[in-house]
Order: sequence, then C-alpha cells, then structure tokens
Amino acid sequence: MTSLKILVHETQAIHKNHIRSCRYDDHGIFSKLPGRARRTGCKNATAVPFDHEWGLDHGTWTVIRHMYPEANIPVLQLSIDYYKSPQYHYALIQELAELRKKGVLIVGSGNMVHNLGMVAWDRLKDDSYGFDWTLEMNDLFKKHISEGNHQPLIQYEGLHKSAKLAIPTPDHYYPLLYILGLQDKMIP
Repeated sequence: MTSLKILVHETQAIHKNHIRSCRYDDHGIFSKLPGRARRTGCKNATAVPFDHEWGLDHGTWTVIRHMYPEANIPVLQLSIDYYKSPQYHYALIQELAELRKKGVLIVGSGNMVHNLGMVAWDRLKDDSYGFDWTLEMNDLFKKHISEGNHQPLIQYEGLHKSAKLAIPTPDHYYPLLYILGLQDKMIP
C-alpha cells in the first residue's frame, strides 16, 4: 500500500487469505475514535481515507495472532505511506497518542534492519551470526533508542554509511518511528 489509509472492516480478513480461520474486527471502536484520530497532516489535518477492502497485512496479523489468538480484540491498521517523510510518520503518531489513554494498544511491527536481498539464508539458525553492517546498525539503534535521541533515527539515511543496506525501503522501518513518537508519552 503506497498511501496513508486506515484499514477498517466489520470483520477483518487477513490480506491475501494468509490465514483463513483468523478474523479480527474493529468491534465498533472505529466509530468511537475521536475525529482527530481520523485525520493526518499533523499540521493541516487532511482527512485520512478509509480502506474497507485491503484486509490485515502480514505485518499486523503475524504479531497479533500470537498475542491474541482468539481474535477477541479490536484491530485497526494504519498503512504506511512511502511518499511521506520519516518526520511526517514520527509526528503523525504523536497526534494519535491520545488513543493510548483510551486503552488502544499501539503496536509497531517491522524490522529496523530489513534487507531480504542480503539475507544469509544458510545462517538463519545461527544466533551469533550477523553481517558487520547489521551489527553496527543494531548498536546505533540501541544507543539512540536507550538515550531517547530520536532525531538521528528519524533522519536515518544519514545515520551511518550502512543505513541504505539496512533500510533499503522504509516500509519495515517506519513502525519504529511510530513507537519512538510515543516513547516519552508511554504509560508505564
């Protein structure tokens, strides 16, 4: 999906029929969300279109099916807009942070390093293995996250010479920015 949308259905099908027996729905929560949660723009409050067709993407259901296998929680999915800047995504979640006070669990599922073209498939079970550039990036991620220093992570393309290898496309990285945007607002 290449533009920002809120994916909402009475009964959430899993996108591309990944798991036919697993259905999540919004349990009517979407109609109860404040108008602000239905908007983006962070400054201009442009309305976010709803998508009633897409279904849950693997980035959502692969996480929640283990957390809530009975599919008994409301689920809304926010798509990733490739064409918006990292700063836009970071600011967007700050606008939606008030939803946490209403009991909405916000999950950012993705990978800080996600380059399938560089995977050493023969070493997948070796927990001690990693390319030097992945280990360097992992150390930088941990450092900046633990220090609460978000700007280098928002401006990730200049973070390190290996950033382009670690993050060839932003779709798996932007969910981290959503969680970082909530970091100083997190409820213990």
